[in-house]
Amino acid sequence: MNTNKLDTNLTIGDIHYRFYLDDSQYLYCIGGEDAVDEGPVYSHPVKEYAVDYDVNGKIGAVLLDFEGRFYYYFFNGQSWDAQLLYHSAIDAEMIDFIDIKFSDQTPYIVFCWRDLSAPYLISIVSYFEEADSWKKEIICRTHLKDPCKPYCLTRDHQYNLFLSFLTNNNLIYDLKLSVYRVESSQWDEDIYLASCIYIKYFSVDILPDTNGDLYISWIDKNKNNYCIKYLRLTLENMKKNTGIAIEKKFPITWFFQNIHKNILTIIHCIGEATYFSYALLTQKGRTIWSKKEKPFMLDLQPVFTRIREENIHQSNYSVYSPQAKNSLLDLSELVSHEEAQQFLEEDKMKDANLEPINENILSSRMAHQRSNPTGMLRKHNLSGNNTTDEVSRKQIELAGAEEKNVINSLAAEIRYLKEEVKKLTELNRKYLNLINEGGEKITQYKENIRLLETEKDTLHHKIAVLEKKCTEFERERKKLHTDLQLLQQQKQELNEALAEKDNMIIQSRINENEKDIGFFKKIFK
Repeated sequence: MNTNKLDTNLTIGDIHYRFYLDDSQYLYCIGGEDAVDEGPVYSHPVKEYAVDYDVNGKIGAVLLDFEGRFYYYFFNGQSWDAQLLYHSAIDAEMIDFIDIKFSDQTPYIVFCWRDLSAPYLISIVSYFEEADSWKKEIICRTHLKDPCKPYCLTRDHQYNLFLSFLTNNNLIYDLKLSVYRVESSQWDEDIYLASCIYIKYFSVDILPDTNGDLYISWIDKNKNNYCIKYLRLTLENMKKNTGIAIEKKFPITWFFQNIHKNILTIIHCIGEATYFSYALLTQKGRTIWSKKEKPFMLDLQPVFTRIREENIHQSNYSVYSPQAKNSLLDLSELVSHEEAQQFLEEDKMKDANLEPINENILSSRMAHQRSNPTGMLRKHNLSGNNTTDEVSRKQIELAGAEEKNVINSLAAEIRYLKEEVKKLTELNRKYLNLINEGGEKITQYKENIRLLETEKDTLHHKIAVLEKKCTEFERERKKLHTDLQLLQQQKQELNEALAEKDNMIIQSRINENEKDIGFFKKIFK
């Protein structure tokens, strides 16, 4: 799901705004006490957009149109001020998955960029203001074949920023976290959260609460099943509570989290259906997940929206109510207080049943059973007290049952580890094959390089011989050219001499003719 096309509902104090794209992809903003709803925010169709507001309640937005223009918009109270951040060449590069969050009064913009000549190499890039100018920084580069958003950017009520993103780590991905703290005005060093192996429908959601805990969930796989994994991170001591919240046989295509009091709800989509599961958040840092999954809006297709509220730790998304147009459902009513209390009591009883014996007592009893295996079947008549015998028998039976449970658990763990070892062995075999194939290719490449080097030396020798001949030919050509020039000069001189001789002969004949004419004139006079 491309969440950048969803509506965005902002609540700033008592003022409510709704941003939405119409059927022609024009972005509108309605609501508020100012005249924001007189026309589209931007004069062209919008491909993606994201909205947030700063500590003073001023709204900022980023827009990406279909021509590759990437804008930052800021509402000054009466109109929108626009700044062009970047104009991409849509035939050579692509921008998508844009987002914006404010830290105090500073906008922090994140987006994905890729060169279409290498479309699987994704750069997660940020824009931020520094000294009245925009700065650009590449957060990381990662290879992704599937069109998923590889990061999540959110903030808490104190305007600290939290950025979770994917990075490559050989055949798997690492999910990392970076924290921008208002008091230091800089990003902390990246924190490794977990590994991720499934990317096709990857999505990650972060919710910070008021106690300094982060609730991070993401779509992944567990063996052959699809799942949503969660992580509860306490930033103060970096304590992590991890696990699998939801596990399915079919792909989970999208989800989001919602926190109300001590209940964490995950609403997730599987195909055309939508469900929700919940967990109880204890003060000791435990996250107790209910195995009861329920359909969400069974008869209707939910319409999701992004939300930005002052209690932003509650959720990043919500759902429109089917009864009232453009009003939001109260997601806190999904799980009643009575249901949560009943689930908590059941969990307490389960814990009480699982821990009736002290670990040291259990260990000593196991050791006694191993040293005296037949003693468990004997009757304890030494004191003649049947009650004591019965208690001892029950304790031994309980210890035996506990030992059996431990053995079964260890056997299950061993089976799982054997499967993992089998998978790792298969991967190792594939790696060895790749290495062997690579070694053969390298040997072949070296032989080809050697042959090419020999051929290159031969060609160099032939080129040297040809260059020598060319030098000789050039010398001969110059000599012939000089001789030709000399012959042409001699020819010209000869032609001039012949012309002069012809002139002399002609003049001599003219003179003789003139003499003859004078002679006849004298005769006939």
